[in-house]
Amino acid sequence: MALEQLWSVEFVSKMSAEGGGVVVLEAKKILGGDNNYFYVGSYDLKDNNFNATIDVKHYHGECNPIFGKLEEFILKLVGDYDEDEMLLTGNILEDPSRELHLRLKYHAEVFQKLST
Repeated sequence: MALEQLWSVEFVSKMSAEGGGVVVLEAKKILGGDNNYFYVGSYDLKDNNFNATIDVKHYHGECNPIFGKLEEFILKLVGDYDEDEMLLTGNILEDPSRELHLRLKYHAEVFQKLST
């Protein structure tokens, strides 16, 4: 199943560091970012099981402590799909001890007509 939606993302780690951004899920691809990183990846959705692999790259400012000093890394995420909110958990492939928890909130269909 492919989604074409805009979601906000809030994330937190075991060390209480946090952050947020936005992602677009479209045709099994993920595109997004925040004020320091951009995200490019893919996802799979089967029987409400959401799995994602995301390449995260630092492009501006200080590195967020949630990610350590890594300039680029792969993030693996899993969780249950819900049409309004998803709670995902994951790890940084290059540093599996860094466990992350993400809350995604649905905001809009990508191709929905905007009101004027």
